[in-house]
Amino acid sequence: GVIHVGVTVGFDAKFLAINSDGSLRWEVSSDNGYIDSTPAIGADGLIYIGDFGDNAFHAFTASGEIAWEIATDGSVDSSPVIASDGTLYFGTKEDFDTGAGGSLYAVRSDSQGPADSPWPMARGNAQHTGRIGTVDPVEPGWDLTVAASPDLDFDGEEWSSPVRAVALTDTSTYIAGTFDGINGQPLTGMAKLTSDFAIDPTFRPDVNGVREIDVLPNGSLLVRGRSLESNGGVPMPHGIAMLDTQGNLVEGFAPDLGTGEASLIRALPSGMILVGGGFEVEGGDSVRGLVRLDSNGV
Repeated sequence: GVIHVGVTVGFDAKFLAINSDGSLRWEVSSDNGYIDSTPAIGADGLIYIGDFGDNAFHAFTASGEIAWEIATDGSVDSSPVIASDGTLYFGTKEDFDTGAGGSLYAVRSDSQGPADSPWPMARGNAQHTGRIGTVDPVEPGWDLTVAASPDLDFDGEEWSSPVRAVALTDTSTYIAGTFDGINGQPLTGMAKLTSDFAIDPTFRPDVNGVREIDVLPNGSLLVRGRSLESNGGVPMPHGIAMLDTQGNLVEGFAPDLGTGEASLIRALPSGMILVGGGFEVEGGDSVRGLVRLDSNGV
């Protein structure tokens, strides 16, 4: 029932353990860095996470104490994956000025796999399927051609980034990004594939600009995007929305978090929703962190 999350406030990086009632169990802080890595919990009880601006990879005990740490050749912004044999995989970010970093690390541990918990690591499991469970392997020879459209980053440079989000269920695969079509069929931004990876023609999403997808236990889709809007051009509050299995906006889902946009969404097995980001609530107070919502966004 404990949630582990890393947050950055200004240049102050904090690694938090939060009880299920929202109270703080412990925190580890650094006043000289940031933290983008999502923690992973091992079967050995240790919590693994990337750096705090110190170019290192850390292992913490359940009480928030350092168990061990290793120096790396760059910042660890990625989220670690724990394989079934306990090997920890993570990457470092390349420094474009010095050329340092940009490496893949495989580190031995005593974990023997991820913890037996509802959500032990980013995207749920080592396959990053966004859910707990198994997925049948893709048939040999299957190929999906996605047509890319140009996308601009903050520096104005043009990049091709066609697919940005994938979520799987037992019967379907949802993808979203900046693509213009799939296998020659015009499809903009989001699509649903069947279990044999054929395009589902009945899925027509009511939103544009999806950059993250998660699936609720009832099959509804939780989506997020920095410029998320309806097909009619209406911005979605806080950049989040809920869709049914046909892509229709779910009426009644209307989170009231003041102003600000979400930077993270997670659908929990209980049906509750975690939203991370920076919000300005009533009274003008700025809040950065996690908000837990029910399925109606309350």
